[in-house]
Amino acid sequence: MPVVETGIRRPPARSTSAQGELSSQVQSALTRLSPELREAVILRDLQQLEYGEIQRVLAIPEGL
Repeated sequence: MPVVETGIRRPPARSTSAQGELSSQVQSALTRLSPELREAVILRDLQQLEYGEIQRVLAIPEGL
């Protein structure tokens, strides 16, 4: 089967230990955020929601 180039660049593969360390650092950083900001970061960066979706999920009025 031929390989199809999609143009999408992927970050280099990380070792299991490096990935675990990164995950630990992210978790640690998230715990230092306020609950409101932590939820917004998780929805955007981990769940990949658009800003409008985050606004609806968190019931934030438009423009804030």
